Amino acid sequence: MKQYILPFLSATIVAVGIAGAGYFVNCGLRAAYSDNRSVSVKGLSERDVRADLAVWRISFETESENLPQARSENIDREKKIREFLLAQKINPESINVESITASKSREENGEDERGATLYKQVYSVEEILVVRSTAIDDVSQATQKTADLIDQGIVLSRSDVKYIFTKLNEIKPDMIAEATKNARAAADQFARDSGSEVGGITSATQGWFNILPRDGSSDYGEENFIDKRVRVVADVNFRLKD
Repeated sequence: MKQYILPFLSATIVAVGIAGAGYFVNCGLRAAYSDNRSVSVKGLSERDVRADLAVWRISFETESENLPQARSENIDREKKIREFLLAQKINPESINVESITASKSREENGEDERGATLYKQVYSVEEILVVRSTAIDDVSQATQKTADLIDQGIVLSRSDVKYIFTKLNEIKPDMIAEATKNARAAADQFARDSGSEVGGITSATQGWFNILPRDGSSDYGEENFIDKRVRVVADVNFRLKD
């Protein structure tokens, strides 16, 4: 009889051990699953801001068959442009010469007695003035009056103004905090709907700060607009608990 009891007890102990191990493994899996329950949400933060720096590039060009003459005319046009800017309340210290370039080209100039094409040398002097100013309104109004220069015989080959917001770093901390707060609000709503509670943050990713036109089309660069909208989206994972 003893010879049957011993194997029976051994088998029973093994079975109990397997069952117990299974129970603890199951509990461990449930605990792990519970610990890993989380929700991923996005939090948005937006700010309406105004450009605080204007950079206006004004390019003009003069041509002549004589290089000194081209340069002389160029100097005269620069003087008139500066006078125009001063009349528009632009601070003279904010006006600077970015570059002056001279080039030479050959143009057709009729034919000789035998019908051969004649050429002449033409010199071109191009200058770029840059207005760099924090007086945004003054610059904006001045750009709308450049027709006054045309009336003086000055043709601008370029009149390009960019409005820049330079204080992004000052508003970044508050916007990140707001985006995270809004993400938690979304997580709280999800948790209430699922009968859970929101725990701590398990991971978070800060999106890019985008500067967009506040009222204009996104098809145009934000630097063309004075009024802008700064936007950031944060991706946050929160732990959920029962």
